[in-house]
Parts: sequence; C-alpha cells; structure tokens
Amino acid sequence: MKNHSNVRRAGMAVAGLGLAAVVLLDGCGPQFGAALYWMGVGQGKKVKAQFRLTKGPLVVFVDDPSGLVSVPEATNLLISELATNFRTRKVNTKVVSPERLAREVYSRPESQNWSIRQVGEKLGAEQVLHIRVRRFRLHDEPGDPLYKGQWQVTIKVISTERQQDVRLWPQSIEGYDVAVGTTSEHSDDEAFGVAVARQMARKLAREITFLFCDHTVREREEAAES
Repeated sequence: MKNHSNVRRAGMAVAGLGLAAVVLLDGCGPQFGAALYWMGVGQGKKVKAQFRLTKGPLVVFVDDPSGLVSVPEATNLLISELATNFRTRKVNTKVVSPERLAREVYSRPESQNWSIRQVGEKLGAEQVLHIRVRRFRLHDEPGDPLYKGQWQVTIKVISTERQQDVRLWPQSIEGYDVAVGTTSEHSDDEAFGVAVARQMARKLAREITFLFCDHTVREREEAAES
C-alpha cells in the first residue's frame, strides 16, 4: 500500500505541473513568453552570425580621425581582445597584431592618404574590419569626478580586392553601430580613467565578436553582465 501511495502522490504532483502549464498557456502570450524565458527556456536559443569573415589574414583597423579616444592603449587593447576572441570562437586566427599595424600604418605619414582597402592590401590581408570611432567619453562632463564611460563605433567589413565596390558588410552605407558603456563611479584618481577605458575596450570587443560568430542568448547576456 505504501508504494501505491507514493505513486499516487507522484501522479498528483505531475498533474499539478500540468495544470500550471495549462494556466500559463491560457494566459497572455507575452506573459507566457516571459515566464518561460525566466525559467531558462529560450536562453539557450542559437543566434546566427550576422556575417562570416574569411579565415585569411584580417586587419582590425580602428579609425579615429578626430582623436576622440583619450586613452591610446584602449585602441590596442580592443584589437588584441578581438584577436583573442576571434581565435577562441574560431572566427579567424590571423588577425594582424597592433604592433605591426602601428609600425606599418599608423607611424607612416603617407598612410593618411590610403583608403581602407589599401591599408589591408599593404598588410597582406584578405579583409579589413573597419571600426570608426563615433564617440568616446569617460565623463558626462569634462572634469567631472563621476566616471561614466561611453564608446560608440561604426563597423564595416571591407575587401582588399581591387574592385569598384569593396564593401562586404553591412548593406547599409553608414555601417553597423555598436555602443558600450559603464556604470557611474566616483573617483578623484585620474588613473581611474584608464581602467574605465580598458573595461570598455573589452566590452566592445565582446559585442563585436558576437556579430561574427554563432552564439546563444545566454552567452550574450552573461557577457553584458561581466
């Protein structure tokens, strides 16, 4: 009889779960979707890469014509982090190093007259990931002890082939906008700005990486929270 009682209790529990599911299904669509999401259903959903880079040599070119990035090392860190992320996610393992880019492009005055395609060609790359800086701030107002970072860029993928239209992605002429920021933090230490810039470089690299690799909703959310 004891075993029968246990079976009966288990059956009641299952029935209760079934009733709960019916109640959820009988509710509003968005509410049901939200409930499932917070139960973990949907967070494992696969998101396809927006564009597939080739496996050949790749130049990550950070273009900052207005000199907005006030912490120069943040630019190199962004490139290094992208190279690491691309290698880890098997996107591309042949990213040109920041050191070579600085030596063969940034340090040469004549490079100011090169097109993005030419930059990649001179470095022997198949493609260029062009990252144009649109905004870079460490504070809302200059001199404000409250640090609140903002870094906004526009991204394009350029072919180095000698052809009329070298733009590969996106279809929009303006490019694809990506922006990251940091929470407000108070500090009287000017060196704290370097830490904020480095944090944004890592966040921006993660956001850009997700554009070029398959990933899950959960991975994207965990990266945003870190």
